[in-house]
Amino acid sequence: MCREGRNTVLVLCGGIGHSTPFLYEAINKHPVYSVIADEVQGKAESRVLQLIAERWYGVQAHDVGTVEATIQPNDTNKLLVVVEDRSTNCGGNAAESKHVLEACGIYSPRSIVIVQDPTMSRRTVATFQKAYEGKSNAAPRIKSWPTFIPKVKIIDTLKGSIGKDVMVQLEFADEQYDHKTSSGIWSMERFVDLLMGEIPRLRDDGEGYGPRGKGFIVHVDIPESVENAWAVLYSHIGKQSRS
Repeated sequence: MCREGRNTVLVLCGGIGHSTPFLYEAINKHPVYSVIADEVQGKAESRVLQLIAERWYGVQAHDVGTVEATIQPNDTNKLLVVVEDRSTNCGGNAAESKHVLEACGIYSPRSIVIVQDPTMSRRTVATFQKAYEGKSNAAPRIKSWPTFIPKVKIIDTLKGSIGKDVMVQLEFADEQYDHKTSSGIWSMERFVDLLMGEIPRLRDDGEGYGPRGKGFIVHVDIPESVENAWAVLYSHIGKQSRS
């Protein structure tokens, strides 16, 4: 994780928000982590990640404000893991992570790698770019590493399927992500719900999160093919109630 001669700060990010119950549910269904299902109830998302990191992977995480949670001028090749447990949404993730990095002594990071739910990766990058946009030439390079790309296949054609349950015609192309298995991440309904809610947020219009709308993110160019795909899904399932 650390490049030679550089220090790396890993921020375990997230408080308790509207999607936190889905994390508890995923832990409960996991073939390994389910043993801590009761223990994680009521914990911030970052504290859940901390528990997993420390118990299964031998990673020591620190709270911001402690002596251990700092990068000193003479440090090299240091990996520091810290916890941010206050943010409750994507914008908060970026703002609070920036504050945490500064508290650790990192005011001008060279680069930031975002590890996020694949459905939210693009918006999270745009949110961090917004948080650091005042840095001009000193702005960090911000990249996304979602760790995997979920793929969906159509069991039956969508043509002429209006009025039918579209969800039963879709399944994950890799059974690793099938919600019927113990290692599932989302149900198909949850996955589609996330996608349908994400595109309107990414749009730079009066209703979106871009500069012309709420101003939560930098401008994002959405490919026409993505908008067309979203429109097809919308025509079949309508507006999803994004949780």
